[in-house]
Amino acid sequence: MRLRTRQQYQRMFQKTFKFTGQWILVDIRITSAFFSRLGITATKKYGSSPERNRFKRLTREAFRLSYPQFPTTFDIVVRPRTQALEAAMGDIQKELIYFVEKALRLSKERKENLL
Repeated sequence: MRLRTRQQYQRMFQKTFKFTGQWILVDIRITSAFFSRLGITATKKYGSSPERNRFKRLTREAFRLSYPQFPTTFDIVVRPRTQALEAAMGDIQKELIYFVEKALRLSKERKENLL
């Protein structure tokens, strides 16, 4: 599934984990839905439309391949950094997996601190 509406994207700015990597910027929000959702934003500042579309294709494929490894559901918004023009799908996939695992660890620590 994908994040599609403006309201869904705006909701992402509440209670999210924000991470910056070499290739991508990621906002992750842990949810209790039945499925995870992916949103990708690539503005003209990033590059021409073929470059933006390539980034989106690589990111969707990286998410699709990584999805079975994730133990919980979440909403994730991915934005490219300018260096992502040279990134391979494997590079983006590694960062996605790393950031999701990190968000899950931080989420668990927050819950433990509240108890």
